[in-house]
Amino acid sequence: MRKRTFVMPACFKLASRNALLDASLKHAGMTWFFLLMLGLIVISAWILHSTFLLNWDVSWCMHAAEHLMKGGTYIKDFFDVNFPLALYLYIPPNLMKKYLDLNIMESSRLYIFFLNFISVSFSFYFLRKIFHNNLHSAYIFTMVLAFLLFIFPVIHLGQREHLFLIFTLPYFFAVGLISLYPSYKNDQTKIVIPAKAGIYFEWNALIKGMSENTKLQVDDYKWIPAFAGMTKESVIAIILGIFAFLGFTIKPYFFLSFIFLELYILFTTRNILSWMRVEVLTIIFLSIGYAIFIGVFYPDFITTVIPLTLKYFYTNYSSESLLLLLTQSSFLYALFAIIIFMMNKKQGDYQALSHVLFIGMLGAIFSYLLQKVSWAYHLLPLLTFSVLLLMCIIVEWMKDIKINSSSFLFGSIFALWVFSYPTYFLFHQYQLAVTFKQRLQPLINYMDTHTSHQSVYFLSVTIEDALPAIDYSQSILSGHFAHLPLLPGILEKMSLHSPKVQWADGIMTKMIVDDLNDKKPEFVFVDARKYKSYYRDFDYLTHFSKHPSFVDAWKNYHYFQTIDQPMVLSTNIDVLFYHLPEFDKEKIDKLINDNNNKKIIFLIGKGEQRMAYIYKKFKGDKALSLRSENITLSAKEQQFIDSEKNTLLDSKCETLTLLIQKIIFAAYPFYKLDVYKRG
Repeated sequence: MRKRTFVMPACFKLASRNALLDASLKHAGMTWFFLLMLGLIVISAWILHSTFLLNWDVSWCMHAAEHLMKGGTYIKDFFDVNFPLALYLYIPPNLMKKYLDLNIMESSRLYIFFLNFISVSFSFYFLRKIFHNNLHSAYIFTMVLAFLLFIFPVIHLGQREHLFLIFTLPYFFAVGLISLYPSYKNDQTKIVIPAKAGIYFEWNALIKGMSENTKLQVDDYKWIPAFAGMTKESVIAIILGIFAFLGFTIKPYFFLSFIFLELYILFTTRNILSWMRVEVLTIIFLSIGYAIFIGVFYPDFITTVIPLTLKYFYTNYSSESLLLLLTQSSFLYALFAIIIFMMNKKQGDYQALSHVLFIGMLGAIFSYLLQKVSWAYHLLPLLTFSVLLLMCIIVEWMKDIKINSSSFLFGSIFALWVFSYPTYFLFHQYQLAVTFKQRLQPLINYMDTHTSHQSVYFLSVTIEDALPAIDYSQSILSGHFAHLPLLPGILEKMSLHSPKVQWADGIMTKMIVDDLNDKKPEFVFVDARKYKSYYRDFDYLTHFSKHPSFVDAWKNYHYFQTIDQPMVLSTNIDVLFYHLPEFDKEKIDKLINDNNNKKIIFLIGKGEQRMAYIYKKFKGDKALSLRSENITLSAKEQQFIDSEKNTLLDSKCETLTLLIQKIIFAAYPFYKLDVYKRG
């Protein structure tokens, strides 16, 4: 018996050591797999983004940041509707470009990837504590997060909404960790917070509880005076606050998310002093200092830029109806995520995190609707929070499911279905990025030949006409802006003959005249499209020539040549095509009403020369529009049209498809620019 009593404990010890060794090896293998997958995501993202052109808005922000680096100010040196911090965030890639001998594309991508790395690492610091009893889930969630930050933005990499996600997501996860405690307490337990100024959450006991894989108890949470001494946790909280401040203040709309988060903490803790944490105080103090900084160093931004932006920028760029905003496919996907969240009755360990991600969705929805325009990058935060929320719910559902059960198979299929739309969004944005590069490449080649290392200027309301072609051709952007963002709004109100409209038009014209006289750009590119973005039947030179100062400055330029690039269209064009012998307004109106919301082309007349009318609805505009173009038919096209007895022709026919492309090319060139040269 003694021998047995001696041997059995030894066996148990050996078995215990083997179990610990197996667990350790399993954990190490899982960690290496996690790091390998993160590496593959980063490498894939770098290769993917190397095939795209730099985003036009990112390019402009970097150019505007250069003005700030040189001590420039709004109105005097440049004009932009972004708040100063949104431009200051692009100073680091400019410094990298200068001191590391990189081009603007390489420096911006390297900078954004570095920020992504910090954001993912910082987020994982909190996620591994949130998923303390399920390390697999922490790794999977972090990999999804890395995918969303590195790959998912596609051509919108580095946009302000992308930067908002980069800087604020760690804060969202930190709030999720702080609010994790109520999910473990019973109804009678309350968090007791000392009623004294300057307090913050103490993390030591929390980290200890996580490392032991035990559920948190009441004693694991305590609040201590904020200035009792600088600890590791207070340093982390300060860094977290600075990081979040940079994201929440990029645009005023983003600050709503911060307010919603703190209201949520107030609700869950039931204590009015819950906001007095180091990271929150850091954000508040920096925000106050930032407001003072703008008032002292950039008063023109407050007195001139903001009034002009509110009155003229949003009247055209943000003219989409509420119905159009609410029916965007990305917004509908977010509503689907909200429905799943509301239907989820499971009260699990990750309920607090799902609530925080839902709060992020609410902030993203308000930000999107307040900006009143459905540009894809405006929807990026909403899509990102939707994916993370659904991912959190799926992890909660599946963590207790056995690997070989039918429920696991169902859950996997459901997960694939849930993420089918984000996959579609990704590939759609990829196609747009590839198409944009194809369209812009001829302009880049032209500028590389004629304007490389020379100053250029653009009179256009479309920023894509100028950027990033200027960067890739190594031309020099000269002047206050790369496009005229206020012009559509000013033109819309010009008929009112208001002194304020004349004042706005005078400010913009003065900036243009100063650029032509002082900067003396060698080449000026003028948008010559018949149908321009946001307005029609408008000529830039005719409009600005009403000002004698512009006429005097323009005497130094002469016409050089015209360059254009047709649209790149799919061969499968969904359009109704009618041919009529003569213009019959009643018949055309009836056909339009019978085919509401469909693209229609009317070819009117007989013989070689005919008139083509393209019917469509302008984006965000309920007014009907017929765009007309003179079209010269080839003998083959003329024979085909005249041989058809029906007025409605099959647009799938190859001959007609090519004719439709010709008509659309004429009415909708990607760019058509008149080039003027100084001298």
